[in-house]
Amino acid sequence: MNNAKGAIREVVEGLFEKASCEIFNPVQLALDSIVMDASACTKQVVGDSVLSVLSASGNGIKILSSINASISDLQSLFPHSDTPSIDEVRDWCGELNNQIVGAAKNHLLAYDCKVMMGLPTLVQGENLASIGANEASVSKRVFNSPKGQIITYLATVIAPGLEIRDTPDDALTGLNTSGELDFF
Repeated sequence: MNNAKGAIREVVEGLFEKASCEIFNPVQLALDSIVMDASACTKQVVGDSVLSVLSASGNGIKILSSINASISDLQSLFPHSDTPSIDEVRDWCGELNNQIVGAAKNHLLAYDCKVMMGLPTLVQGENLASIGANEASVSKRVFNSPKGQIITYLATVIAPGLEIRDTPDDALTGLNTSGELDFF
């Protein structure tokens, strides 16, 4: 498959959405809204917030995944303690992004699309916003629960010549079950 009519972007978006839903489900966050062209959206959480940014790239593809949430929402959603510290919620925000990108990376392998991922960068401050490269396609997803909200952004740049498999082949992933690799 080539990227005619955004076909590869559609696959990448779908895999990141699936991974996000799987990761956020245990803390009762549900997908509430999607904006596929978020280039004109305000990418800012008002007030004290945490921004986690993680990149992944391979031959012909660059991906930037961002998670933005207020400190108070992260503390309310935190699964391990009733009173998490700021450091704990910062680390957790970075780990959520790491798990989402890692899961999407494993799913991309089934399309014979290999990417290397970096480490999450965390920033805490007032009115933070996530931005991507000018040529990137940016989508926004809002996840809500009664306890709070997390916003994700996915920026993708796909080279015109990039090709991936038309249908996934799970044998290419080396995954037996989620989180287990089969080494050969």
